[in-house]
Amino acid sequence: MGNPATVSMTLESPPLVCYGHPKDSTGALISGLLHLGIHTQSLRVQSFKMDLQAEILTRRPIAAHCPNCTARTEDIHTWTIISEPVTLVHGINSYPFSYIIPGNLPATNSNALGRIRYFLKAVALSAQGNEIRFSREIQISRAILPGPERHSVRIFPPTNLSAHVNLPHIVHPDGDFQLDIRLDGVMSPDKETRWKLKKVSWRIDESSKIISPSCSHHQSKLCGNGKGMLHEDVCTVGSGELKSGWKADYSNSGRIEMEIIAGMPAHMNAACDIESACGIKVSHNLVVEMIVAEEHCPKGTSNRLGTQVGAARILRMQFLLHVSARAGLGISWDEEQPPLYDNIPPGPPKYQTFIEGAVEPRESPPVYEGIPM
Repeated sequence: MGNPATVSMTLESPPLVCYGHPKDSTGALISGLLHLGIHTQSLRVQSFKMDLQAEILTRRPIAAHCPNCTARTEDIHTWTIISEPVTLVHGINSYPFSYIIPGNLPATNSNALGRIRYFLKAVALSAQGNEIRFSREIQISRAILPGPERHSVRIFPPTNLSAHVNLPHIVHPDGDFQLDIRLDGVMSPDKETRWKLKKVSWRIDESSKIISPSCSHHQSKLCGNGKGMLHEDVCTVGSGELKSGWKADYSNSGRIEMEIIAGMPAHMNAACDIESACGIKVSHNLVVEMIVAEEHCPKGTSNRLGTQVGAARILRMQFLLHVSARAGLGISWDEEQPPLYDNIPPGPPKYQTFIEGAVEPRESPPVYEGIPM
């Protein structure tokens, strides 16, 4: 015999996006309908509830084959829909639900060391002892709104070279971004030697950290309860190099300008930045390396002519990248409040009535301030 009832769900809220940093975010609003479909003529339901749960998984557990060391579940919110026994007739019974997801909750994340996922799990218990279960995974994202570009200056002693770099405020894990670099001090003060750029390479490193806790059966491996083991991992999620394509100006002090299109391809499955209380942290660094060689160029020679006189140098720069999900419209739930009834103006003017073929206005129409008649 099949199940006497089934549970389904209809989500009415937009994608769950928490805007801003965890300490400033107002969270995201989730709302929808939970449907309990009764297939028999009637069914006695003892209880019906739904939980919002977070599942934290570590890919390097203390005990490799222990499910309790690998994953743990935390309850965030519970909806008690039916708390007392009730008899439901054949058909679909719909129950609305809503909840404001806290803004400091870590977003859904999957990296080299761990994973955070969220589920809506509903359970209906019938009087005969049957459990009707339903589970649906939901995606919670965090988006940092774009801001002004970041400008950084790097100096490379003992040379006179300095690099001016423009970076975007926010980058996304599945898109490209532009990196502007200007290298100053290419010519020596005596105009006899110069630095010539040979190659530029860049890469984006994703650093992951996780604290793997132990279950009650494997506490002895960490010499105590409540302790965990820290794991770290660094992987490259984007890279590239240039051997040409920049502009060089060797007049006066000399400068080299270039534009680099960097990014993280979608197939690299880069994760967004996160730092949660459950022990998972993900950050990204952009590493740029420029190889320059010193050349001798006597006065009066062409800019393209030169003789290499010294060893090549590697100019290395490192920048912290803020990787976030796309903001979309960038409007949080608290800014989408519809107009209140007090904000609605009076009703439209009433229609005129006909009296013995003549048109006589019943009353003068109201006058709206600021609206031309």
